[in-house]
Amino acid sequence: MTEFLCGIEERRRQVSLSLDPVRQAERSQFFTPVSVAQHMASLLSSAEPHASLLDAGAGVGILFAAVVEALCLRCAPPKRITILACEADPILCNFARQTLEDCCRLAETFGIACTGEIICGDFLSLAARLIQPNLLDCSKSLEIRPNIAILNPPYRKITSNSQERQTLRRLGIETTNLYTGFVATALRLLVPCGELVAITPRSFCNGSYFRSFREDLLQRAALTHLHLFQSRTDTFRESAVLQETLIFRTQTATVQPDQVAVAHLKDLTSRAESRGVDFSQIVKPDDIQRYFHIPDETAGKGLKFQMPLCEIGLQVSTGRVVDFRAAEFLRACPDFTTAPLIYPIHCQEATVCWPKLEAKKPNGLVANAATKNLRVPNGNYVLVKRFSAKEQKRRIMAFVYESARFPKADKAGVGFENHLNYFHKNGDGMQLALAYGLAAYLNSEEVDYYFRQFSGHTQVNATDLKNLYYPSYDELIVMGQRQRDDSA
Repeated sequence: MTEFLCGIEERRRQVSLSLDPVRQAERSQFFTPVSVAQHMASLLSSAEPHASLLDAGAGVGILFAAVVEALCLRCAPPKRITILACEADPILCNFARQTLEDCCRLAETFGIACTGEIICGDFLSLAARLIQPNLLDCSKSLEIRPNIAILNPPYRKITSNSQERQTLRRLGIETTNLYTGFVATALRLLVPCGELVAITPRSFCNGSYFRSFREDLLQRAALTHLHLFQSRTDTFRESAVLQETLIFRTQTATVQPDQVAVAHLKDLTSRAESRGVDFSQIVKPDDIQRYFHIPDETAGKGLKFQMPLCEIGLQVSTGRVVDFRAAEFLRACPDFTTAPLIYPIHCQEATVCWPKLEAKKPNGLVANAATKNLRVPNGNYVLVKRFSAKEQKRRIMAFVYESARFPKADKAGVGFENHLNYFHKNGDGMQLALAYGLAAYLNSEEVDYYFRQFSGHTQVNATDLKNLYYPSYDELIVMGQRQRDDSA
């Protein structure tokens, strides 16, 4: 670390320690460590004589400082650097201005003219004023549009009626989280062929909530780099951030590259050994969800089987019983008035162990007209936990619900709690051998490897399971028969 960045890093550390943790979490203030900032700056390749830099959500300015230093140290540095940084917290704005002054002094020693502005306010509101309403790709008020954007955006869910969501909609952006909103907005401010480097949670890579963002990103920018931190806790150790984090670089363009540089970083100090991966392996050409797959050297190239779930005649849904909404109908001890109620705690050893009277969760759901839509017919189902612990060996944990073990459910049906996904055939159960074959396949290492390529968190959504490929119906039957023979 250079003396210049040492001073900025010390400022970042002191500010981070002085902030109220509760207020920091509310404002999504997770500061970028200097080693990460340096790595992000190293991905920039712009050779423009005038580097115009945007830092949205600047904090104390560690990101734009790392970029300025990297530009100054080039063999052919720019002749001029302009910085536009936005920060909503007035306290942090004061520190960002100090960092801006440090950057200008550093650039001056290299004979580079450097000017900038720290705007204390909401980046999205600023962008809405800068971007023409009828020409969303053009800046109206900026004297010079940025050709570089570097971001560690705030991570926070935004509701459909929030001010942030309404502002984003005016910009033609539909998303459920601030971090994707910041990235999509920054892309709209960049010049053609402008560069954007961002560090964000990996959650945008999959799931239906982020589909619109993925489509927008791929329509506006060419994806060139994906660098994944293998440790969930190391990247933002001081802030106790548990999301798996990803650094990506894009360039505003409408055509994707043939290859993407993919790297897996073990920790903050390791060098990224990147390798070229075909873009078609990152985003599958036939994937309407536009999931991002991030393969590593240990994972297979893809699933051996290529059958969509719908062609097997099966579907997957999320459990219908949301316990706090159905609280009056839940019973700790099942009786003749109830249907079995299955929670994740009932799922063990690839099967369902019910009831669990010693557990804190209910075991029964009153079977009456009010709960009719919460129950499904008794049958053979495959259950998958929607949430898994980080320390579990596999992300997908599949279990067979076998109807023969629940004869009392033949009349009342069964309820699956909302933290479970269940595979079914048109809302009903399936052949038992098919259920065992499907569960064995979902629990395989092959599926686990493939799933980890596009999912960086512990949640397993029904959409993710729909997006997998499967063996054929007959192949699953053979797997299931073999599985039952082995366990007999």
